[in-house]
Amino acid sequence: MADHEHHLTPEEALGRIQHVSRQVGTAARWHGWMWLAIAILTPVFILGTREGGLARPWHFWVALAFGATALVLTLLAWRRGVVGRPSAAVDHRATWAYAGAMVGITAIVLIWDPPLSWWFIAVALVPSVPCLVAARRILRG
Repeated sequence: MADHEHHLTPEEALGRIQHVSRQVGTAARWHGWMWLAIAILTPVFILGTREGGLARPWHFWVALAFGATALVLTLLAWRRGVVGRPSAAVDHRATWAYAGAMVGITAIVLIWDPPLSWWFIAVALVPSVPCLVAARRILRG
């Protein structure tokens, strides 16, 4: 055996395994927290940029902040490199469901331009549903 090899007792080996497992679990759960942040920020973005929401000059800044937050969260998730099994199982479906809902709401806004009303608030919450489902499954998994 080479001099650089270390002999571990079974307890030391188990301790190292548990430490690595906790680190991987923490990194994987972070993805769930990211989905939760998206679920909270999306209705704020949709409702904040409607007439009757924030004043018109703020619409640009809300949209810019939403885009910047999405970019930062995406880069952080990509940089972490660890994806847990629950994330891998739900991520693609949640992403497509979220994107589809956002395209639908964008179409509604561009074609019809509805006023800020109770039904529009309910519609603005729809894209958060797949995000919340993904966050729940990842954080519980």
